[in-house]
Amino acid sequence: MGTPAGIGKREREILTAIVETYISTGEPVGSRTLARNNRENLSAASIRNVMADLADAGFLDQPHTSAGASLPHRRIAFT
Repeated sequence: MGTPAGIGKREREILTAIVETYISTGEPVGSRTLARNNRENLSAASIRNVMADLADAGFLDQPHTSAGASLPHRRIAFT
């Protein structure tokens, strides 16, 4: 299975980190949490921008910018 349209490497890596963190904690995932644990030394602001793009594309539920992101109730498959 290929990468969903419009999703680049950075977006895919952040989405993967969100999914893994969400599964392990069961809580919405914030950009600051991801920034502390990322290997690419991305700032929370950079991660927040990608999270907003992922939410716009339907990959995340994010009720407002300051809220952590959670997974939508529909199933998403990506590799």
